[in-house]
Amino acid sequence: MLVAQAGGWAAPASAIVLLLVTGLRTRGFADAAPARATLVAALAGVVGVAVVLGLSADPVFRLVGAALAGAAALGSAAVTGRTEAIASPVSRRAVDLLEGALLAASIPLALAVIGVYALVRGL
Repeated sequence: MLVAQAGGWAAPASAIVLLLVTGLRTRGFADAAPARATLVAALAGVVGVAVVLGLSADPVFRLVGAALAGAAALGSAAVTGRTEAIASPVSRRAVDLLEGALLAASIPLALAVIGVYALVRGL
């Protein structure tokens, strides 16, 4: 949540991407208890980012915060009722590709958060 409080769009986007990756990583656990604990932590982080964005002065960030809160509510409702894994191998592969794309997107977002692009533009 601390990352989401930084100025600009890159910090909240980075926080959201990292929380999505954390939520998707729960598929790799063999036992249900650590998977649920990690998923609850990711959903709590999404709610925290939604609160931070909801308290922002920018109306666009408020809208994104409200959408995140709704997505976290839907995600928690879907997770608590689901006990079986994704059945289709195609669906599992699509989720793997989505996770890889999100991980790849986290690197440029992290560089934007720490100000590397502004530094390069100023040279």
